[in-house]
Amino acid sequence: MININLVPEDLIKKKKYQFIRHAVKGIPQELVIGAVGGFLALLIVLNILLQFVIFVQLANVQRLQMSWDRITPEKRQVDGVLNNLNALRQKIAVIDKIKTGHRISWAQKLNAISDVISSGAWLDRLAVDKEFLFIEGKVVPKKGDSLFAVNIFYKNLESNPVFMRGIKGLEVTLTERKKVNAVDLGIFAMRATLEAGN
Repeated sequence: MININLVPEDLIKKKKYQFIRHAVKGIPQELVIGAVGGFLALLIVLNILLQFVIFVQLANVQRLQMSWDRITPEKRQVDGVLNNLNALRQKIAVIDKIKTGHRISWAQKLNAISDVISSGAWLDRLAVDKEFLFIEGKVVPKKGDSLFAVNIFYKNLESNPVFMRGIKGLEVTLTERKKVNAVDLGIFAMRATLEAGN
């Protein structure tokens, strides 16, 4: 095919990147094939290296998983011990608060209760929380009404300055009679309200 172009050579519009095509045409074909083959070989080597790294990482993960599986039972035991320790610490903190925070001498209070308790009465339960002291017991009067004996015990406690130190109020929350083997038994419960900050 014959190409006839009547435009002067210096006015012919030169195609973009024409010089690159001429440069590529000048490179021998064996060199291009060698470069492409070398690039593919490099990609294969990189792929093998990456596969090796992935294999090593998977082996590390499996080793760590086996180590974790071995220590899991021991970790559960340690967690249980730590939970028990925290629970004990909380109980100790409550006891310390009751013991020192309120500045109440509980030995003196127990002695005061012992001094004023009615004859034939005994305590079943003494309990303290952050705000209250609970006293529960029973009474068998030698003579008269059992509830009268509970009332005497209550009034004796209320008028005892040692017992009432650090207490802002005392009330009887339960009084009832019960016959047990023909004995008139009085059951009582009292609640003392502790002063805040004592």
